[in-house]
Amino acid sequence: MQINKIREDIAVTIVCITYAHEEFIREALDSFLMQKTDFEYQIFVGEDQGPDNTAQIVREYAEKYPDKIVAFLREENMGAQHNLIDMCEQAKSPYIALCEGDDYWIDEFKLQKQYDYMESNPDMRLCFARAEISAPEDWFLRSYFKENSEGKMIYPECDPLCPRTNEDDITEFRNGNFINMNIAHTSTVFYRYDYNIQIPDWYYDGIVGDHSLILMQLGDGTCAMLPDVVSVYRRSDVGVYMSESMDEHFLKSRLDWVRIMKGMISFYENNGIKAFPRKAMVERIRKEITNYVKASIKINEMERISDLISLYPKECRDIFALYASYYYINRRMIGMYSWEGTQMLTVNKYAMRFFRPFIRMCAFFNKRIRKMRYKVKDAFVYLAKLIGYWAFSAVPKKNNLWVFSGFKKNTFMDNSKYFFEYVNNNYPDIEAVWVTKSDEVYQQVQECGYCAYKMRSWKGIWATARAAIAVVDHFVMSDFSPIYGFNHRTKVVQLWHGVGFKSMGDGEKVFNTTVPGVKYSTDIISQDQDSSLRRFKKKIKYIFKAPVRELFEQYFLFLCPGDWQRDMIGRIWHVSEESFCNAGYPRNYAVYARMNENEQKNQVLYAPTYRFSYDKERELIQSCLDSLDLIQEKMTELDSEFVLRLHPHTWRNYSNMIKNKIQNYDRISLDLEKDFYVSVLNYAVIITDYSSVAIDGTAFNIPAVFFCPDYEWYLSFDAGISIDYMNMTPGPKTRTWQDTMQEVENYLRNPEYRKEENKRIASYYLDEKCNNIENSKVIADWITERLA
Repeated sequence: MQINKIREDIAVTIVCITYAHEEFIREALDSFLMQKTDFEYQIFVGEDQGPDNTAQIVREYAEKYPDKIVAFLREENMGAQHNLIDMCEQAKSPYIALCEGDDYWIDEFKLQKQYDYMESNPDMRLCFARAEISAPEDWFLRSYFKENSEGKMIYPECDPLCPRTNEDDITEFRNGNFINMNIAHTSTVFYRYDYNIQIPDWYYDGIVGDHSLILMQLGDGTCAMLPDVVSVYRRSDVGVYMSESMDEHFLKSRLDWVRIMKGMISFYENNGIKAFPRKAMVERIRKEITNYVKASIKINEMERISDLISLYPKECRDIFALYASYYYINRRMIGMYSWEGTQMLTVNKYAMRFFRPFIRMCAFFNKRIRKMRYKVKDAFVYLAKLIGYWAFSAVPKKNNLWVFSGFKKNTFMDNSKYFFEYVNNNYPDIEAVWVTKSDEVYQQVQECGYCAYKMRSWKGIWATARAAIAVVDHFVMSDFSPIYGFNHRTKVVQLWHGVGFKSMGDGEKVFNTTVPGVKYSTDIISQDQDSSLRRFKKKIKYIFKAPVRELFEQYFLFLCPGDWQRDMIGRIWHVSEESFCNAGYPRNYAVYARMNENEQKNQVLYAPTYRFSYDKERELIQSCLDSLDLIQEKMTELDSEFVLRLHPHTWRNYSNMIKNKIQNYDRISLDLEKDFYVSVLNYAVIITDYSSVAIDGTAFNIPAVFFCPDYEWYLSFDAGISIDYMNMTPGPKTRTWQDTMQEVENYLRNPEYRKEENKRIASYYLDEKCNNIENSKVIADWITERLA
């Protein structure tokens, strides 16, 4: 039963779960109501069918404060986690603050302080503060926590495991700080709540969910602890985490830590969060399994160990394998130091303290040596590249041997793939070889009937060393390596991977890439104005730096499907004019082959490009998901289908979240196919922002709508744009989904809408004179003629 309506005009929602809190709930609610703020807030209270009069008290408060309190009186017990998440998902505010019904706030400005901080720090995912622990004198964990000079236990400092902080300053934390303990007590947490997060099923299995919820909401972002003591954390005998004995509490909490760490690893992986401390999490799992086993042995309840193995078989197998290795290490120590000596070194605390300075000194030097090893390794890698680059240059080159590679040596797609297939199928005299580091790509190419080698194999190295041509559509520095045969005499064919509007350089610095070595080489390549001495110095530097540079100036072929590619990339990168090849992208071959098919096209594609900012990317996707009702209505009206296709470089894997959101919309679907060009002709309209797909689409008579709500931000803080975007892109610009769908309707109802204007603008990027089904043939002929 829900009492009172949920408001949408509020900034903060206080979410309070309560069960059997008759003695405490009034104090909690009063502490919420006493908050002094310059914004509106609302209080959600979820009473979970407790055995006492808590529900009646909550009802009383809800009736007395109808604008402030929304009561959720559960008709059956949901469990703490279900109760909490149900209320969080019904909130409408950007911020959520938590506090359970047996805790309470003691700072009347608690919400205002946290709200002001979060508004001033938009990159923060959440903030929290300090809490005072209130517990009876006979509380079985009291001796564990440390009192301050006033005799109070202030959390988290009172916990011996807590990282040291300055009590007068704000302290920032990341997800790694929460691995060994939850330093943020629930009653102090204030979220910039991400409603997109899909709560996994494992979250509801344990007895405590606040720690894992913090980790989910934090993701790979940052949080902060404010210095104030804002709440009282009451340890009573009705809390969800209470146990009757220290042993029982310890065992129960060890299992929960294993569950949380294991679940969070899975959560981070499934959501594409790369910046998380996997190693620390695995170590925490091993530590807690060890603690659980030791505690079970201590109380002589061995059946608990078998239960543990059935719960976490893989994790137990790993830790038992470690036990075995420790056993053999122990045997080696006994053989070296004797049993008594080993006991003294590993068990006797006095002996351990005596030897600690020596051991730490050894560990210090070992760490230094390890770092030095890495530097030596980097030096050897560089030396191997230097030697390979020049040594392989002496290998005779075969003009009819061409090697191809994909992005970061691990993909088989885009222009390189399509050109590779065309050459194999139409130029039998040319030996086209795909080299890759990926087993999957190696198998894929071979299954297609083409020649493929592992890049690190002798065949791959020898083929690359002898090849006259190396074909890429990204950077040479990411797709080939001098260690594996690429050398000074290898001629680079740069097909690039599309017409984007991102700024790629200014003549002095290359933009929008983190690939090492992708920079201008004016410091090692002679310029007309250089003196004789400077030219000599550059020749010497060239010997040592060329193996690790992109060397745009020495591209053999630079593909130019239109004036834009020549003006905004080729000349900006100092590519020689004689290297410009006027031809279209090889990947469009299949599209041109289907151009005359009379297919009914009724799909609308939304394909935004990626953002360097995770928050902006998530905001973009959320904007689309918030507009599903509008999109569904418009697609139904137009008898069309809306297809969402995310860029493969997005920060996270949003597929599960999107599938859950769109499952009730029969006119909306998600496209997971990486190769856009196999399905491009299915679309009647393309919605994008700063992506090359708009230009490709317009070239194939598929009009585009440029949905760019973050244009100013993108221009200033993301990739930047190299053109007059508003006037030099072929299609209308929109800032809202309402306007976007109106432009889609304009196109679908009138095939001639903006057609001539769009084609005129698109021709600057993809010139009709050199873009056709013969693209790959023109490129192949251009190469063979200049090799002859």
